[in-house]
Amino acid sequence: MRRIKPLLAVLLLTALLVTVFVGGILSPAVWADIGAPRPGTVQRAVSYTYLTATAGVTGTTYTDVPNTTAGGLDVTRIADWHAADVFVTADIAGTGTVTVTPQLSPDQSNWADADYQYVAQSGTVVNSGAVTSTITTASSIATQTYQAILTADGTEVVRVPLAGEYLRFKIERVGTITATVLATLRND
Repeated sequence: MRRIKPLLAVLLLTALLVTVFVGGILSPAVWADIGAPRPGTVQRAVSYTYLTATAGVTGTTYTDVPNTTAGGLDVTRIADWHAADVFVTADIAGTGTVTVTPQLSPDQSNWADADYQYVAQSGTVVNSGAVTSTITTASSIATQTYQAILTADGTEVVRVPLAGEYLRFKIERVGTITATVLATLRND
């Protein structure tokens, strides 16, 4: 009986630690989308228009910097915001493509496309009779740019974590396209 009590205590403590550890790993806050706030932490959210239904033909343009509202607020200044939900609406005449890329800057002159890095793995498939297995041969760090790409009329949304002090958008058009860019900035 003396040996059972300490063993039972160790088992209960182990079960408690496993529950806490697994609960933390599987928590929705841990597995949330990049840039997504933890549930219940959004303190402020506001939407701004960065590009109002402007028609354009093939070429690259950028949204205005600074971009001030009627009240004098520069909506490109994002220092107090953590993430942006970027909505792109396009009216594409015929065939065409519009690509909208968020760009971030520390000083309104040095701009970088908003992107993220991930581990890319490549492998080879080996067939041996009835057994097929994959052998990973290499992994590397790859970069992906946050972009909304439309090839037909519609609206796309891209969630972007923010960095730096300023936000603008690069609009690349192929064909005759009317585009609108709005962003909902969130602070969590």
